[in-house]
Amino acid sequence: MEFEITYRELAEMSSSLNRLVQVNMPAKYAFRLQKTMKTLQQELKDLNEHKETLIKKYGEEVDNEQGRSIQVKSEHAETFWNEWNEILEDTVTISTNPIPLSLIEDSEVTIADMALLERFIDDDLSEDSAPAEEVPQAVS
Repeated sequence: MEFEITYRELAEMSSSLNRLVQVNMPAKYAFRLQKTMKTLQQELKDLNEHKETLIKKYGEEVDNEQGRSIQVKSEHAETFWNEWNEILEDTVTISTNPIPLSLIEDSEVTIADMALLERFIDDDLSEDSAPAEEVPQAVS
């Protein structure tokens, strides 16, 4: 299954995904989720690197309690936030096989986490849900 997600959505769901990977599940699904997480973590790493580049572009070094850091200059704050928000609205295509809800039904998951992660979960417990389609695994 493939879907598009904005970088903003990806950033918002990263904590929820990190909690989901703590759930015990059969190796087949753990492997699938791990592969998806690896892809998402690389996207987040690239996103954070780009944010650092923008901060350096519009910032200056300042002394603070932690030592020296770079902060966006107030006169460039609006430009910085406009550029950053444009980046967050860009999309990335994710290819993954959903995890059956039955595998995590006994786990404690918040409503907020489920709302953010619904694209990664197949509701196999509902009688009116259609079975998820398998995505062919690429040979590496």
